[in-house]
Amino acid sequence: MELTGPNIASPRSKDVARSQLMQIVGRSYHLVERNLIAISVCGAVGMPLYYFIWHDIFPQPYENLTMRLIGAGMCLPFLLKDFWSEKLQKFAPIFWYATVLYVLPFFFTFMTLKNDFSAVWLASFIAALLLLVFLVDWLNLIFLSMLGMLLAWTVFAATGGAVSDPSVYLQLMPIVIFVLIVGTIFSYRSEMLKQERLDAMRTAGRNLSHELRSPLLGIRTSAMSLAQYLPLLLQTYELAEEGGLPVGEIPPAHRSALRHSLVRLQEETVHANTVVEMLLRNSGGVPIDPAEFNVVSMAECVKRALKRYPFKSEKERKLVKVQLTSDFTFYGSESAMIYVILSLLKTLLISRDKQGKGEVLLELTKMSQQNQLRFLIIGGGKPINRNYSHFFDGSSVLDSESGTGPALEFVRRAVEAFSGALAIEAVRGEHTEIVISLPSPVASMAAE
Repeated sequence: MELTGPNIASPRSKDVARSQLMQIVGRSYHLVERNLIAISVCGAVGMPLYYFIWHDIFPQPYENLTMRLIGAGMCLPFLLKDFWSEKLQKFAPIFWYATVLYVLPFFFTFMTLKNDFSAVWLASFIAALLLLVFLVDWLNLIFLSMLGMLLAWTVFAATGGAVSDPSVYLQLMPIVIFVLIVGTIFSYRSEMLKQERLDAMRTAGRNLSHELRSPLLGIRTSAMSLAQYLPLLLQTYELAEEGGLPVGEIPPAHRSALRHSLVRLQEETVHANTVVEMLLRNSGGVPIDPAEFNVVSMAECVKRALKRYPFKSEKERKLVKVQLTSDFTFYGSESAMIYVILSLLKTLLISRDKQGKGEVLLELTKMSQQNQLRFLIIGGGKPINRNYSHFFDGSSVLDSESGTGPALEFVRRAVEAFSGALAIEAVRGEHTEIVISLPSPVASMAAE
């Protein structure tokens, strides 16, 4: 199970450094995850294939089949990454990082040195750097290229390697620096464009939400007014009809529909307003204000969220089971927690619909140190998201399919504001679980 969010106790500096390193590595993995299988096929096939090209068809001064097979072997496991166990999934970003380091900057630098800067390997080396530009962000581009070249030079020198003309080092340096600078600018600009798209989505979501709230409120107010007087009008019509007065005909079925239509209209406006509020919160339109925090019952939050959730049908409503016997309190905002529950419930129900099976369970667990609200899809088949490290991250905003606005970033921000932590776990064919862990109100207020 992978945790996101701060721990209750202050982490040690070593843990903070490890966490930051994992974020950098995870971000590199996230950038290529969608194309990981295609990239792995290229590496697994290309590494041994080019051995025969440079060894037999166009012989080069130096070739090494063992090193190429190691590189191909490092790429092969990613072809089956969707079938990895959950324990291996946690280490996938680290393994991918090591694979990129070995296959691109290290291997191509070492082979260029061993081939005494031949034209073929100079071109291959530059191509490898350009490929690295498209695979990683600007920070990882600088780190991986520098580390890979340094390791390659170290191994080259340790094995007694030497080049015939040392001045080639200086001649090649301007080209390498140019590629790295241009690649860094390109990668950084790409990240800025993605952030601009994200900001535009959030702005559009906030504007749309604000524009929809007033009409929905007006419709709801009108429906409440009609609900107060329409029964009286229908009763008057029936009395007039019984008295033989000349009134237009309204079939009994239509009268019955009119009596119930206003109730449905009010329910639909409440549901629509809930979705708009979820969109507004997820887009950052409603800030989380610590000044509004107080001691809140989690069971009450769950009950109110289920009452407000816009279920598509009674059948969908029956798919959601709750176990609220172990109620607990936390220090935070009731309204924010309700929308956290709504967002996660919507995400899990969408995942359940895609699989066509399973039930959603909400369960409260009271513990000595931390209390938990657990969301589970039992028997839901395929996990909801293989890239757990970015599931609640703003970097996954553009990939969101929850229908609740930009990704689930609001969920993460709210839980962190309550001094809590998030965890997500999935076992193929068995269950998908999201856990919100929160400290007791006393511990939370003491931490502040």
